[in-house]
Amino acid sequence: MTVDNNIHQKIKKNSEAKIKANNKYNAKTYKHKAIYIKLKDLQTIDDFLKSRNQSATQYFYSCLKRDGVIE
Repeated sequence: MTVDNNIHQKIKKNSEAKIKANNKYNAKTYKHKAIYIKLKDLQTIDDFLKSRNQSATQYFYSCLKRDGVIE
C-alpha cells in the first residue's frame, strides 16, 4: 500500500496580490536594522525575553519608551 503525501497540500494564506501589497507597505513604513550578538550571550538573551514573554523588538521598544527616546 502506498501513501499519498500530497493529499494535504499547503494552502496559501494570502494571495500574490496581498503579499505584494504587504511588501510594498513594509518597504515604505519600516527600516530593517540588524545587531550582532555574541553566541555565548544568545541563549541568555533568548531565555530572558521568553521569561518576559516579549520579542526582541518589543523589548527594544519598551527600553526606548522607558528612556524617553520615543513616545
